Amino acid sequence: MPGLTISIEQFEQVVATDDLVVCRFVENHSVGGVRRVTAVLAANTHQWLTVHETSVR
Repeated sequence: MPGLTISIEQFEQVVATDDLVVCRFVENHSVGGVRRVTAVLAANTHQWLTVHETSVR
């Protein structure tokens, strides 16, 4: 979306293993509200494997 900015706060690493990293954070969107995000990443490449977003406002 043109003009959209996203800031991240409340970042938390939930779990880290040799293979995976699970983190949580809050995204504040300049347009469209606030979302709580949980992401699972490959530990060695930081490639996002899955992400879940929930609107909180």
